[in-house]
Parts: sequence; structure tokens; C-alpha cells
Amino acid sequence: MQQVRASVASRCLGAAHTTWRSESRCHSGQRFLSSIYCQRFSPGCYAQKAESLALRTGREFIFYGELKKKIFTAACPLATRSLLSLQCLGGPPAQSHPFILMKGFNSVFFQQVSYRSTQSLDVKGQTSSSTGQREPNVVVNFDDHRLAFSNKTTLEIVRALGVLWFCSFEWLADNSLKLMKMVEKVLGRRLGDWLLKKTVYGQFVAGDNSRDVMAAVSKLRAVHVGPLLAAPMEDDVHVGYETAENLFDENLSTILESMAMSRDMDPTYPMIQMRITALMPGNLCAFLSEKCPEPSNRPSLVESLAAVLSGKKLEVTEIFGEKFPEAMECQLEKGLQRIARVCEAAVADRVMVMVDAEYTYLNPALNLATLAMMLRCNAGNRRPLIFYTYQNYLKGTREVLLRDLQFVESRDVGFGAKVVRGAYMYKERRLAAEEGRRDPVYDTYHATSAAYNQAVALLLEKVAQRPNKYRLIVASHNEESVLLAIKRMQELGISPNAGSVFFGQLYGMADHMSTNLGVAGFLARKSIAYGPVQVTLPYLCRRFQENKAVFAGARRERTLLTAALKDRLLGRK
Repeated sequence: MQQVRASVASRCLGAAHTTWRSESRCHSGQRFLSSIYCQRFSPGCYAQKAESLALRTGREFIFYGELKKKIFTAACPLATRSLLSLQCLGGPPAQSHPFILMKGFNSVFFQQVSYRSTQSLDVKGQTSSSTGQREPNVVVNFDDHRLAFSNKTTLEIVRALGVLWFCSFEWLADNSLKLMKMVEKVLGRRLGDWLLKKTVYGQFVAGDNSRDVMAAVSKLRAVHVGPLLAAPMEDDVHVGYETAENLFDENLSTILESMAMSRDMDPTYPMIQMRITALMPGNLCAFLSEKCPEPSNRPSLVESLAAVLSGKKLEVTEIFGEKFPEAMECQLEKGLQRIARVCEAAVADRVMVMVDAEYTYLNPALNLATLAMMLRCNAGNRRPLIFYTYQNYLKGTREVLLRDLQFVESRDVGFGAKVVRGAYMYKERRLAAEEGRRDPVYDTYHATSAAYNQAVALLLEKVAQRPNKYRLIVASHNEESVLLAIKRMQELGISPNAGSVFFGQLYGMADHMSTNLGVAGFLARKSIAYGPVQVTLPYLCRRFQENKAVFAGARRERTLLTAALKDRLLGRK
């Protein structure tokens, strides 16, 4: 800690690279630094040098001075936040005591600097529930466009502005696949792929090989943001049985490769996301959903499937109480074998697996499989590795969450939750109208937000009570929800970098949130898609259609990107 103090102080003064190894030597260092200021620099010159440094590091400084007394102090919140972020990058855990930058003629102590911002949060430190130590004040400022886009080139900022503007039009999002294929038809595959890589693909996809992904992850790490790998995988729509089985086997290989990549890129908190329907047929999941609409209310069924994941032979009649069609029974057996392989890799490499929720007619089966995976992988003293996704735009999600919590608590296994608003709103409403069912989606965005915030608050309380048994990823592009979660973490004393609470956004979007969260010491993650252009095109188009509401609400991000671009063009880097 003393070395970091000295390093940052020396950088801020533009002189003297010294090491403070003890509090006693700290005082001599302060006298030395003060003498440099008094002898060599005027306040104006000094402020100019410090401001230049601040621009290079991408963080705004706020200076305080009493010119009459010749006192000049500079506070650098980035230093403390970098300490808080060391653990998420594999470094030592940060210490939670005040950061002393400099003492002049008067002693001035700074714990943090508050930003003058409408979208910021400055919360008093609380006692950590996981460490028992006092946590420092946390300042999160989503208005800081200089820091948010400090790791982007000017051309990348221009591309982000153009692509997000393009995606804000609903008609373009609905017809994105047709437009992309038309581009390919007119220009040819090679030139079309090149154009897509320079625009839409380059904005939302990290690359088509591990080297490209590593380069993207390195840029994220520079601003203390980690990866959540999400390899696009095709499902079994409109293919025969043998083709589908081969496709599922290929998807399994892709998932296992992404787990290995995640472990290599982020050894401390490796994580991926996957779909159950990438490993077994969607019609089988729909069939299982009809047979078991509330999985956590059938604990013996979940336990039986967990035993199958641990190597026990599948006995469908014994487990489900009825015989399945032979083809479907075979599909279930092979699907569970693939899921078992994922579980083995997760436990062996300590990789967190986020299981996606999908449509309401599939979700009970996905929930069933995930609960079985939790029993298989989250048992014992290990921290939760398996997460289920809770879609809070659905009216029934809170009931599902409460049932699942009760189930895992009765089995004393760990519980992981990825909390989202949801991405299938338009199709869910259309299907409900066509089938004459009640609309499963909340009527208003406000109601969805209320449900989302309640779910996060409930899970944060669980984390505070048993931090080694619960894990949560707050997956949201909504600033208000994220700030509420941070405030509640502070109230409950949850350490931002203890590995129990993560924040997630999509790669290519909400950089102003991810970067500022990461620099503030929180465990920020980007959901990163990767793969060849032709493989990721269907994925991109689904994302455009599923996230129309998110793209339409990206106006604030475009405003910040515009401000960042103006700074670059005017030389204010």
C-alpha cells in the first residue's frame, strides 16, 4: 500500500520516484515533495502539469488550494479505485483505509473526491460483511465521458456513435439480417465481411479467434473491466435429428473452449454464459416445461437429475413417473451428458456458468436443468459456480426466485443469480396474444424496474448474510438500478471486490457504466460475443431484435460519445 501511495504521489508531482515503506518514512517523503513544490513550481504551473497528467490517465482531478498559505494538495481517486480493482485482475486484495496523497504546511487527509455530477453516487464507507473491515467511500460517476472512453480511439468513438444511432431505429433492427445479407450479396462475402467488421460486427463482437478476444479483453482490463464470454451458438431449428445432434456436440466443444479461454484470461473470476437449448432440442425443453412447470416444487425430480449429472444412469420412468417417446428419451440422455461435461469443467477450473433464460414456454425446463446443475456444482464449501437468469420483465419471476431460494437453502447449496430485465418482450407479447393467454410481461417499464430493483435488493441481503453461499450479477444498462444496488451494498457492508457481486453490460454498449464501475473498484463485466462473421450474424440480428428497447434508450450514451468526440476533435483528450 505504501509503495502505491508513493508511486501515485510521485506521478502527480512529476518528480521523485521514491518508495515509502513505512509510516515514519512517509513524513520525510511529504517534506521532500513539499519542498519540490515550494522551490520549483507556482500553483498555476503545478495545476497545469497535474491537469495534463489527469487527461493522460483519463480521469478528471479536482484541486483544492489555499494560495495565501502556499498549500496545494491534489487528490487522485483513480489510485484508490485501482487498489480496489486489483483483486478482480488477479492481484492482492485492496486495503480499506484512507489514501494519504500529500501533506503540505497543513495536514490534509482525503479518502475520496466527490464529483459534481447528476449521475454519480458518493456513499459513506460501511463495515464489510465479508472482511469485517471498514470500506472506503465509493464514488461512481457515470457522467465522466473522458474516463469512459479513454481506452477507445477516435475512430472507435465515431463507429460507436454511428452503430448505436443505426440500431435506435426499430425498422432497421427488425430487418437487420436482410440488410446484412443484402450487403454481402452486393459487395461479395469478402468485402461484405470486411465492411461488417468495421461497423456492426466490430462494435458488438470481440473478434473471430482467441487472439482477437484477448486483445479486446486487454483493452477492457486497462479500465478494470473483466470478460464474460458468450460464444454464439446455433440451435436446432429446421434441421434433422442427426444434424441437430452433431450441432449440439459442436456447441458443447465451443462452450468448453470458452471456459478454458475464460480461465486463461481471468484466473480470479472466470465466467461464461450459455444456453441449455444449445445442448438439447428446444422441443424437448418445451415438452419438459409442460411436464414440470414449477421445478423447485419437485425437489426429488431435481435431485434425480443432479444424480444423473454426477454419473448415474438416466431412468426416465423412475424420475418422471411416465415413459417418454424413445427418440425424446435418447435426446434427453445425450443432452444431460453434455450438461454433465459442462459441470465437470466448471468444478475443475472454477468457472462460473451463467445459464440464460429464454422464452416462457421453455423456461421451466431451463430452470429445472440449472437447479440440478446447482446441486451438482454448488455443493460443499465451494462458492457458487452455476447461475440462473431471472427475467424481471415477467410478472411471475419473483415467485420463481423465491421458490428457488427456498429450494437451495433447504439443500444447503450455493446459489447464483443473474438478474436481468429481459430481452424477449415483443415476442412474448405476440405469442400470448396469438394463444389467447394473459400477457406475461409487466405493462410498464416502471413496473419492470420496480420488480428488478426488488430482486436485486433481496439477493444483496442474502449475499450480506452468507457471502460464500450467494453470488449475484446485476446485469443492467439502467443507471438508476445500478446506483441503487451500489447504495444497498454500502448499507449492507458488502465489499465491492469480494467476488460476490458483479455488474454486467453488453460488449459495445454502456461503456460509460462499465468503465466507471470498474475504476471505482466494483467487479464490472462485459458480455463478450466472439466468432466468425457468418456464425455471429444470426446472433447479432437476434440481439438487435431482442434489445430494441435498450438501443432506443441509448440516447444518453450517444450524448456522452458525442461529448467525447468533441473533446478529441478539439484536442481535449
